[in-house]
Amino acid sequence: MDQKTLGIFFTKNVSLKLWDDIGILNRELKFIKALPEKTGIKKVVLFSYGGKEDLKYKKLLPGNIELVINKLRLSGFCYALLMPFLHYKKIKKLDIVRTIQFRGFIPALTAKILLSKKMILRCGFPRARGLKRTGRYFRYVIYKAAESVVFRLADVVVLTDAGAKKCIQESYGTVDNKIFLIPNYIDADLFYPSDKIEKNENEVCFAGRLSPVKNLHNLIDGVNIFNGKLKIIGTGKMEEELKKYAREKGAEVNFMGRVDNEKLPEELRKSEYFALSSFSEGQPKALLEAMACGLPVIGTDVPGIKTIIKDGVNGILCGTDSKSIAHALNKLKLNAGLKDKIACNARKYVKENYSLEKVMKLEKNEKLLG
Repeated sequence: MDQKTLGIFFTKNVSLKLWDDIGILNRELKFIKALPEKTGIKKVVLFSYGGKEDLKYKKLLPGNIELVINKLRLSGFCYALLMPFLHYKKIKKLDIVRTIQFRGFIPALTAKILLSKKMILRCGFPRARGLKRTGRYFRYVIYKAAESVVFRLADVVVLTDAGAKKCIQESYGTVDNKIFLIPNYIDADLFYPSDKIEKNENEVCFAGRLSPVKNLHNLIDGVNIFNGKLKIIGTGKMEEELKKYAREKGAEVNFMGRVDNEKLPEELRKSEYFALSSFSEGQPKALLEAMACGLPVIGTDVPGIKTIIKDGVNGILCGTDSKSIAHALNKLKLNAGLKDKIACNARKYVKENYSLEKVMKLEKNEKLLG
């Protein structure tokens, strides 16, 4: 295993600069740097969609991690198609190719088919089901077709939880022995509780993309029914629509925009509760990071969340409607003992199951890298 070289294909249109801009660069690089350090991989080659602006980040990479950029500044789709040909010599030397998310599959699958490379497909919850649930049927058909091909052809499928595994087995017939369950890692040394920060009473925090699957209209209504304040961390195409909706509803909502991952713990600790109201999830890092900070959390009873939250133990599960969200928040507010127990158990659960050390032990599996 110690002579293996690994190529990691970024998700379409993603670059080191983008990671830096959205505040997750250090978090993502910490995982990548740990791969050769902890698993015995000899060398990692990163294939970014960024151009020359990515070169300034090379100083952050050790000698056993090489960065390959999009020198021609091709569009994301064109670059995904042409990457295996533009970087043929580098890819030919690789033993394994791997995606970070499903949408990085095009160059990885091309390398598998044309150059007989072992392909590791890493993804969260299959997206087709979530698109169907939110009524985006055209995109659902496209993703359904893509997922059916890619899950079948990949040599290894790395998923974050058992719910996603069950879904792709039922939907695509993917065989059990090619699926590996490896969770997202959470930096519990960065995300931890603190008694020194005063809580904003009745403030509920959400962190994530502002997109339809996050069910944010119902979250705004639910927090409003609860008579609480909502703090939304993140950006997305729905931001202006949500701001208008909050004004129309008379809801107290603080749209904070992007917050660096290193500064996120402080913002989480200021809130009294954390809520994730999604219609579906992969394995939401924001939820796990809030739990690591010792926040009492509520989450909808949907795939990707219900495999993390044990109702009444380390969080509260609720429906996707606004009244159910408000009821879950009131349940915590009216029972201080339950609230404290959930906060304590949430922190313990993340430390025991999502540390970088535990994740790297799973990544080191010879069946995965062999």
